[in-house]
Amino acid sequence: YLFTHYDDRYKGDIHYEGGAVIGNGMLSWASEMLARNAIPPPPRCFAEKGKWLEAWKERLEKASKSPASSWLHHQTPGTFWNQGSIAANYEKLTMPVLAIGGLEDGYKDSATKMARYLNEGSRVVVGPWCHDWPDVSTAVPNTDFLTMCLTWFSFHLKDHHLDDSNKCSDWPRYQLFVRNSFEPSDITTRNDIGSYRV
Repeated sequence: YLFTHYDDRYKGDIHYEGGAVIGNGMLSWASEMLARNAIPPPPRCFAEKGKWLEAWKERLEKASKSPASSWLHHQTPGTFWNQGSIAANYEKLTMPVLAIGGLEDGYKDSATKMARYLNEGSRVVVGPWCHDWPDVSTAVPNTDFLTMCLTWFSFHLKDHHLDDSNKCSDWPRYQLFVRNSFEPSDITTRNDIGSYRV
């Protein structure tokens, strides 16, 4: 399963575009990561209170450096950006992938691009969603995302050949939600009516 971001972290993520720094994206994401990385770990994960405090202190030490510093020290494509970029190693991706994308997401073309390179067992669904889970996205209509994932994982991680009712291999390889047209002057129209094309 892959809730899509861009397949090439240097070219398509929030760091650089055309070789230029994306100032607002890079700074806001680096600031958010800095804050999130400093959050204490859940105490219930530690039997001893002292271990929890020790883990949090270690996390704070590591979180004290903004990721923007690393990103700015790597201003050209290469090894640093290839880590986490599946575009550099599509041939190594042998397991079936369920790639999910959204038309109102900043990464709207990611899943479509990946569809060209993923193996035959993979499936791609591009819905109307924004950068959120497809079952709760404010861009509607939503989908029963958890059931979709459960079906996918049950098929690929369990004895799927024993259950004829669960055949992800029968799903279309690529599904794209296409909205119906509407008059631009009708600002009251909710543009959530459309259908999936395969």
